[in-house]
Amino acid sequence: MFNHQQDHIYALRTRSVSISTILLATSLFVWVGHDAYADEVHQGHSLNTSQTLHTESENVMRNLLRQNNETNASQVELSKTPETSQKTTTLKQNVTYTNNHLAQENTAPERNHSASDTKLKAQNSTSNPSNVVHAPKVASHQNNQNAGLDPEFSVIDRRNAETTPNQVDPEFNNVNAHKQEINYEKESAHTPNLEMIDNDKKSTTTQNLSAKEETQPREPQVASTKEASVKKATQAPQQAQYKNKEPIIFVHGYGGFVGNNAPPGTHYWGGKKYDMMNQLRASGYNVYEASVSAFGSNWDRAVELYTYIKGGVVDYGQAHANKYGHARYGKSYPGILPGWQPGQKIYLIGHSMGGQTIRMLESLLRKGDPEEIAYQKQHGGMISPLFQGNHDHLISSITTIATPHDGTVASDELGNKDIIKRLIYDYGLFEGRKNSAVDYGLKQWGLEQRQGETFSEYAKRASKSPLFTSEDTALYDLTREGAKKINQRTDINPNIYYKTYTGSATNKTRLGIQISDVHMNIEHKVTGDLIGRTRDTAWRENDGLVSVISGQHPDNEPFEYVDDNTAPKKGVWQVTPTMKGWDHTDFTGQDTLDFHHTGAELARFYLGIMNDLVREEALETA
Repeated sequence: MFNHQQDHIYALRTRSVSISTILLATSLFVWVGHDAYADEVHQGHSLNTSQTLHTESENVMRNLLRQNNETNASQVELSKTPETSQKTTTLKQNVTYTNNHLAQENTAPERNHSASDTKLKAQNSTSNPSNVVHAPKVASHQNNQNAGLDPEFSVIDRRNAETTPNQVDPEFNNVNAHKQEINYEKESAHTPNLEMIDNDKKSTTTQNLSAKEETQPREPQVASTKEASVKKATQAPQQAQYKNKEPIIFVHGYGGFVGNNAPPGTHYWGGKKYDMMNQLRASGYNVYEASVSAFGSNWDRAVELYTYIKGGVVDYGQAHANKYGHARYGKSYPGILPGWQPGQKIYLIGHSMGGQTIRMLESLLRKGDPEEIAYQKQHGGMISPLFQGNHDHLISSITTIATPHDGTVASDELGNKDIIKRLIYDYGLFEGRKNSAVDYGLKQWGLEQRQGETFSEYAKRASKSPLFTSEDTALYDLTREGAKKINQRTDINPNIYYKTYTGSATNKTRLGIQISDVHMNIEHKVTGDLIGRTRDTAWRENDGLVSVISGQHPDNEPFEYVDDNTAPKKGVWQVTPTMKGWDHTDFTGQDTLDFHHTGAELARFYLGIMNDLVREEALETA
């Protein structure tokens, strides 16, 4: 129960413009992602431009926060009795398909980077087929990709199915005949002992979590014959024969950098608290961390995620490229599962925006994109199998962690403002210079210095990119309006398990306003308070960046609240209890100064998720 003193503290906080300005500037660039400071020092580059941008951002934040405090003063007085709102649950019918696939090869694109490439107009391409950007040179076996629509795969039009020979990539037409099984198991000296993990979790008390909100593995209640199979998989060490086989792919959020693209000495997953990827691999789990654009839209990131899995050259689609004015082709990936096909399922786990990206990928795989199909029919040329749809039975489960399924107030009120976008993309422009150690994932927009181009020439050209006013960006997708559009094109898949995890790091005052917890990451305190006093009271409780109500499930999709004893169920969002005291970066261990949440606690949380996935896998193979 909050007293008058705590309300007074909150009032002082909202009036402290100078302190809040500094925090807001810090919050912005941390949310944006690493500013590559360590990389600049490591590479020996000048930091003058970076420092100038930070100074400029502080001035902008001061003005924005002053305006925001004035416009929200009246809202504080009207917030004495919070209202509650509920999300409705509506099941959407899903069409499932068999056969599917995806094919690309690891070849870098050769495209013209002229200024006109970044200003392609859909209407010009429609009237003049010669405007189509040709595919990059590829390896010989990638040329086997059918240039036309595959009537077997196309969800939009099958009228030619009877008259046109079905030219299907043999790799995806041999689901029953081709019984070779990719070995998903990595060599490990340790076999996961599920019972020992369970016992360890049950004997550990997690700070600031209620009994319902502990992060121990959930023991599914499975009926009849499958129950015995799951129990057998979780028996004593001498009986624990089942081991994770299907790949588990982690997808980072907005502003995230992983692997070789991360600043030296940093890790997105686990931070410095928990060497997550290596520890999970040592425990026998087949895990990967995908690297996609830090600032790209969910469409662009989903296409990159698809190519990360399959391998080849990123193809954003010609219709999409024309519509938004960026290049069709991007970088190349070697691929972690080049033979990915129906029946070879994967697990996808996304933090923050990564959850939106995963849902976009699943939708494109299953339903394709009508605009890309229509464009290919009219103009010919190649179309990525991803956009043809009818690629189901590729994903076993989708797990989202602190994902803004319905958007975030932070992007509405701050991140997607023109001046903020300009600051962020100007910094991305700066990082597009030659020899930059970090790839911000915006090269398709022309934010990459060309050979023979001075930095001044590059900056002048790149500053005219459509990126600065486009809706094909992460900042727009993270708004409630942008998220609503994503929700309209995605729906639940009855063949997939869904589960969500949310955190709450704010506390309710006597005025009905939510204020950031003392242990919240300092970079999120300003946005946490900003969300905590938004007009809709149901959106106020948050983790510093994402409202609890937005992180639980997409609006108008079926869901159920679950506890530790709830059995896995396909085709419905299983919403776990909100984890009190967990802010947005506690789930990834990024807040190094926060000793409130330890690496051991983070390890228990993810081992609990791993156990859930293994149990689902055991159910599928029972």
